[in-house]
Amino acid sequence: MTNNNNQIAPLQLGAIVPANLKGPLILVLAAVCIGLAPIGLRFSTMEPTITAVWRFVFAVPVLVVAAFIFKQPIGRPNKALIAAGVFFSLDMCFWHLALVRTSVANATFFVNLGSVAVGLAAWLVLKQRPSISWPVAALLATAGAAAMAFGASEDSASDLTGDSLALIAAACITGYLLFATIARSSVSGFQAIFWITISAIPVGLIFALILGEEIFPHHYSDFAAPLFLAFFAQALGQGLLVYGVGLTTPSIGGVILLIQPVIAGLIAWPLFGEELALIQMAGAALILFGVWLAGKGK
Repeated sequence: MTNNNNQIAPLQLGAIVPANLKGPLILVLAAVCIGLAPIGLRFSTMEPTITAVWRFVFAVPVLVVAAFIFKQPIGRPNKALIAAGVFFSLDMCFWHLALVRTSVANATFFVNLGSVAVGLAAWLVLKQRPSISWPVAALLATAGAAAMAFGASEDSASDLTGDSLALIAAACITGYLLFATIARSSVSGFQAIFWITISAIPVGLIFALILGEEIFPHHYSDFAAPLFLAFFAQALGQGLLVYGVGLTTPSIGGVILLIQPVIAGLIAWPLFGEELALIQMAGAALILFGVWLAGKGK
């Protein structure tokens, strides 16, 4: 999917890479940045949902400063942007709950099933039929992600409750990506990520209050993890993602986002001792091959 708003994106890559590779490349970069999210959450001393809320809050001034630097208009939100923000916030809330109840690889795998499902949703709702090679690419990448999750050693902290929460988050991320794609047909990527972030704050705050989580930390140093997430995972990672979905089809974008469990798993290995078994390494290779095949079929 392309539109006239792509020309005002923060990153002007047109002169560096071919136009047909611009969208996939941006989504790869987005997946790498978002893959840092479970790592940042593991280091958070705050409860999971309120960590997500502060992530959104701290991302707003970052985006405002970026708007000033890159001279990007913020504009006004539309219904699709608000819906995308609501689904995104619910995705983050359920996913953050899952991450502290199961392994990094499991939580990232299950939630990213929603990324693949958006290809089918776009086909049904937006009539954007995927390429002939997409089903094979999606199956290979999903099989690879499954190998990374279920190939974990018995010492990994997997849990049925955490896995179930991650599946709920997957349904939410399908809605998020679908509405973000719809919104990108009429607004710029920068405007989209700003209003999606704003819309996510009240939903996450209500969720945190229902769960009885403390809103404010005991020490200012507790803000370190949310600040890290705000910059890398939200402003940069989700910003690139929202921009990228306007440059390629949801089916291809969803497969590319499955790079996230590869990044998360590789980083979690030395940090948390969640060692990748041989089958998980093979799964990572399958994901990368599936991503390549999806891009080739564009």
